[in-house]
Formats: sequence, C-alpha cells, structure tokens
Amino acid sequence: FFFQAEDGIRDTSVTGVQTCALPIFPPHVIVLDLNMPVLDGHETLRLMREHPALRHYPVVILTSSQEPQDIAQAYDGSAALYLVKDLDYHVFVEQMRAFVSFFQLCHFAPPVLTGQF
Repeated sequence: FFFQAEDGIRDTSVTGVQTCALPIFPPHVIVLDLNMPVLDGHETLRLMREHPALRHYPVVILTSSQEPQDIAQAYDGSAALYLVKDLDYHVFVEQMRAFVSFFQLCHFAPPVLTGQF
C-alpha cells in the first residue's frame, strides 16, 4: 500500500504510517503482513488505527503466523480479518483469488474520511 508524499512515493512498511501524505488512490481494503522490516504489522496496524484518515479502512492480516497471540493481537487491534497463507503455492493462489472475489462482490462502502493526513 503506497502513499504519495511530498518527496515522492513512500512504502508504509518501510517509512511508517505517520510519514504519509495523501493516498494515491483510496483503497477498498488494506492487506498487511505481520513480518515487515522496521515496523511489524501489529505496530503498523496500531498506528493506522490512531491515524484519523486511516482508522476506518478494513485491514486484513495476511501472514504465515498461526500463533494464537498474533491472531488475538490482530483482532484486538481491529483487524477485519486474519488470513493464514498456505505454504503450497497453488493453494495460496486460490486463496488470493477467493479473497479478491469476496471483496469485489461485496461492494463495501468506503469509509468516511474524518481527518487530514
């Protein structure tokens, strides 16, 4: 998920949520891994939920972790869904097809932006 910042495009997994300006395009859903450099997924989710312009977007955790504490922490942080990546590539591809189809068919209402970046 990329944001347009004053000095170009910044990847939130590297620079953190607080450094972003305006989204290039408003997302329907944000997919977040727990294992990222600099900020892990739990910290990124926490920062997103504190940010007025990002707090209402649905966040789906997509990760290889099946640890109960990771699952609980994600839902405690208001993750909309927790998906465990299948280790088999072909099954994973089918998981992603089903995931994309679900979000395309549901026609979720976009969040109302209540804050500034």
